[in-house]
Amino acid sequence: YPRLLGSKPGKAKLSLSFDNIPDSDAALIIASWMNSLTGFLPIALPPEIVSGVEDNDLASRIQTGQHLDWFFDGPPKQNSVIKGISTVQVELIGDIP
Repeated sequence: YPRLLGSKPGKAKLSLSFDNIPDSDAALIIASWMNSLTGFLPIALPPEIVSGVEDNDLASRIQTGQHLDWFFDGPPKQNSVIKGISTVQVELIGDIP
């Protein structure tokens, strides 16, 4: 990570599973991983990530740029469900900017 370990609190974890998505969407997630220099750079989370969160305060805390910067905690895991459809699992770590 591009920060001194222990210099700021953080290390929130967010586990995401994108079930039964088109392979083209799975490719976008993999591209985001590559564009983050395999987890070195923070990523922007789209608002859809928190669309199902009922607690508005929690949703606000998850959103990038408000309270946390999100980084990949390893590569996304893609499993083919059927031809053209995959499930992708992503683990993220959030740190205070």
